[in-house]
Amino acid sequence: MALGKSPGTSSLAVPHEELWGIERKFVDTMYKHTCKVMCGCLCAMFLLFVAVAASGLMQMSDDGEYDWTIADSDTSRNLDALDDALGRADSMTGNPNDGSDPRTDVEWSQAFVVMYSHASGQSDSSLFTPANVQSMCTYENFMLGHPDYKNLCWLDASGKCKPQPKSPMRFFYGNQTLQSWGYGAWDCSLLSDAEVASGATTLHNLLVSGTAQQRLDVGYHVSKTAVEDGYTSAVRTQLVMGAPLAGFRNTDDRWSEQRKTYNKFIVKVEEQFFDHFGMSTCIHGVRVV
Repeated sequence: MALGKSPGTSSLAVPHEELWGIERKFVDTMYKHTCKVMCGCLCAMFLLFVAVAASGLMQMSDDGEYDWTIADSDTSRNLDALDDALGRADSMTGNPNDGSDPRTDVEWSQAFVVMYSHASGQSDSSLFTPANVQSMCTYENFMLGHPDYKNLCWLDASGKCKPQPKSPMRFFYGNQTLQSWGYGAWDCSLLSDAEVASGATTLHNLLVSGTAQQRLDVGYHVSKTAVEDGYTSAVRTQLVMGAPLAGFRNTDDRWSEQRKTYNKFIVKVEEQFFDHFGMSTCIHGVRVV
């Protein structure tokens, strides 16, 4: 049975031909006035941008752990499976908390490494001079003297910060300044030539005649020709933090969250270096001289 329109009623439907006519006129307008239409779109986008920016709604998102990871790749699926397995695994000690006290282990992978060399590029003299040693000490204090350092440092059995085990400053200043919460910043007083020479000699003697472990530890700090030269023209320090962080069962527990905490602190330390050396921030947070 055919249905017809009842007498006295009107239809709201727009005939297809009329719609086609509207589309045709719109396309013709865009074609004939391309520049005007483009400028209008750009102006609308600009006004929308200004409105959003003025409202404070436009903010840069934080860098994520997997921003550039392909979610449906085999590598991603394997990593998800590994994280899930680590989260479900029972403790080897029988302790549901895995027996890992916060920050009682060293987190070597998140260490802050600084390398020094002569500004002139020369390699025919020792880098250890009173002025240079004091400068190195000052730079290390950017991290060790930071207010947040005590919340991330490597802890001893009593819950206090241990001395840094991989800093060459220990051969010159002994131990870091002892605070109520443990060892913090160095006392970066200007040493005499004799004091610097004594520290450099101790370091070199361990490099030449120490035990295998001592030679390995000290060798980390010096240039590759230090034994033959009798001095080092380059110096490297490694400042470490403790693991696992509070609230995590072990170093593998929700590792991406732990690493984000370490990285936030390291960025704060880096900013002090940038400010000290007059460096600035370029686009996307990339820092340039």
